[in-house]
Amino acid sequence: MSREGQALDIRVIGLGQAGGNLAAEFHRRGYPAIAFNTARTDLMALSPEWGTPGLEDSARVYIGIAGYDGAGADPDYGRSCVKEHAELILGRTREHAKDADLLVITAGLGGGTGSAVRELVNIVGELSIPVVCLVTLPSESESGISKVNAVRAINELLESELDGWIIVDNARLASLNQEVVARSYFSKINEQIIAPFDDLNRLNERSTIHAIRAFDGEDFRKVLLSGGILHYDVLQLKSESLDPNTILNPLLASLEEGKLMPSGFDPANISSLAVVIEASESTLTKTPMMVFDQLNDELKRATEGAAVDLGIYQTTGNDDTTTIRLISVSRGLPSRIQDVVSSARDEGRVLSDKMHERLPSLELGDIADLDLFGRGTRKRSANRTRPMPVQREVELKQSPTRREAFSVGSPNANSPSGVPAAKASPSVPPSASIPPASPTGFPAAAPASIRPRHFSTPPPLPMMDQKKNDSALEAKETNAKSEADKGAKKKKGSKKNSSEELPSAEVYDELVEDFRKNQNDKKRTEIAEHLENDFRSPHAVVRFYAIDAMAKIDRKLFESSLLAATEDENTAVRKIAKAALQR
Repeated sequence: MSREGQALDIRVIGLGQAGGNLAAEFHRRGYPAIAFNTARTDLMALSPEWGTPGLEDSARVYIGIAGYDGAGADPDYGRSCVKEHAELILGRTREHAKDADLLVITAGLGGGTGSAVRELVNIVGELSIPVVCLVTLPSESESGISKVNAVRAINELLESELDGWIIVDNARLASLNQEVVARSYFSKINEQIIAPFDDLNRLNERSTIHAIRAFDGEDFRKVLLSGGILHYDVLQLKSESLDPNTILNPLLASLEEGKLMPSGFDPANISSLAVVIEASESTLTKTPMMVFDQLNDELKRATEGAAVDLGIYQTTGNDDTTTIRLISVSRGLPSRIQDVVSSARDEGRVLSDKMHERLPSLELGDIADLDLFGRGTRKRSANRTRPMPVQREVELKQSPTRREAFSVGSPNANSPSGVPAAKASPSVPPSASIPPASPTGFPAAAPASIRPRHFSTPPPLPMMDQKKNDSALEAKETNAKSEADKGAKKKKGSKKNSSEELPSAEVYDELVEDFRKNQNDKKRTEIAEHLENDFRSPHAVVRFYAIDAMAKIDRKLFESSLLAATEDENTAVRKIAKAALQR
């Protein structure tokens, strides 16, 4: 615990790329820090060999699933990764934050990993330690996906049990750093974010200032943990003497539009406010003490009764520059946040419409009906035998044929009734599927055989050109069904058709479109129940179309069915379900 005159013992956890970079900047300033990330590439970039700031190998922790490199701006995948590694995260955090005064979690809210920060907050909430989140909003130039991710993540964070929220506006930082070169841009803005925070914490460790009215570590902790939206800033004044308005006006202007935080803090929402004034001996000699008492009263009036804490320090030298450090706690969101929400809504809708547009078809005319290959050519090609590679021959013998994978009504060899039974599965692949670590300490890339494949449309059903083959297959399926139903009571004169007409992919595309466009909850529920029923169909192709439609509508809404589908007897159904869950 901190004592008067000492800085708070703060430990830092970074999540995602931006969070890791902020954690590294904290570490450069002497704060113990670790970084969790789903991307090995981002973790490698934090290596000290790339310059400062940097984190050692033990402080860079990979939490991806099955070796995949990054979340691809998908917060669902990011949340899955954090949940899957909850035990690891909790263990590392417990060890890392032992006996600390405060835990600061840093994250950028536009990406897939950083925007899953609430899951991290929930995990470390088991520890008896105060937690403050320092998060960044995407800049104006970033995509609609980043903005939608960010506003959703902010909403989730506001519902979390946190002791403080620090929201940094990258759009504001970008406007103030337009001439900074790319090579040093991010390190510079990270320094701008953390330096004012660090200076307040280490205020009383500086030998170049003398306290007239101290603002100590416990005062700083009291403001940080007041349970609101934090705003901090550093202001510079040129004046030989001070008066209340000289100080008050820049403070109120900072709340309206500061250098780091979103603009538009309403002073009336401020519940706690601390102001630290650092002035030279000559300036303080010309400034009566009553000026600071009047400033205190003016701040209370402007904030409609906030708790005000005023620190006064004398600096060495006779420079007439006065530094004012401000930190406040608001019970309301700044107006700029609503602007970000509006931008996310507009760009998100446009982007969603674009992503779900159908590709146009070509007008081929009579070209579509041209026969460019004679029957003789086809017959010779079909009769020609070619040697097959040994490896491919083994694979074919060990896996079902394409016809078997999508056969209509084919019985399940593992089910007495011939109807496949869906099995529950964990939300993420088991830890045994995570590849072993490489010599560098990070998991190796996942084998191609377990990487997700994304189907825009399901594979076509196999074609059988000869009626004879169709008849033989139908007879085989009928016999198999008869064997499964052997011993059951038969109705006199009844006949069971061995094949039935199945819905096409277009039917399910229409269901997806109806669900998205229809705002009627009853209609949406009917569509959802329709898809759930189709997922229980004995036909693999119906199950495939149903799972594909669920993934397009809402992976979270149909999560239980998608999880069950990862254990489906059909290879294609399993693949599309796994791909949906891992996107």
